[in-house]
Amino acid sequence: MAAITPMRYELVYRGWCETSGGDGRRSAAVPENLGESRCRRGAIGSDVSGEVLSGTRRPGRMFQMKYMLLTYADADFDVESFAAEKGDWFKEMVTFMHDLNAGLMASGELVTAEGLADAKDAWTVRPEGDDVVTTDGPFAESKELLAGFWIVDVASQERAEEIAGKIVRFVKAPIEIRAVGQAPEV
Repeated sequence: MAAITPMRYELVYRGWCETSGGDGRRSAAVPENLGESRCRRGAIGSDVSGEVLSGTRRPGRMFQMKYMLLTYADADFDVESFAAEKGDWFKEMVTFMHDLNAGLMASGELVTAEGLADAKDAWTVRPEGDDVVTTDGPFAESKELLAGFWIVDVASQERAEEIAGKIVRFVKAPIEIRAVGQAPEV
């Protein structure tokens, strides 16, 4: 069986930019030279801007919240074995995830979504005195490990719960919801 690679969604997000002039006008196009403007979305594959993490204003919506929806798998989970064991259900699940993400992208609510590689391929970097030590494997001894996530930019906590509910009903596993926090001012 061919190896199943982690899902990666490269998004062309319908972003908006706020000019540095503070006049509240927004442009639907992301300028080539960002200068001092703050854009909702950077280049494809970039991280979400750290400037406004807990909420952003968008045309037609007064306040948005970003939530991270986290899905977990057993610590000994292996994608290839799981795919072989579940067969058609696994294919249906992947189709469901693609359709869910396409719908969230079309509504402008999807910031990013990623499935993670097997935990057996993880490594951990931690401090040891004044040194840094890298070891194989995930950080925590746990029965469950993070398997994937979505970051959604939605109008309310209830909408985040609605999206998580769609996932839960299909995969029959819990989804943890965490608000994306705002960096403290220093």
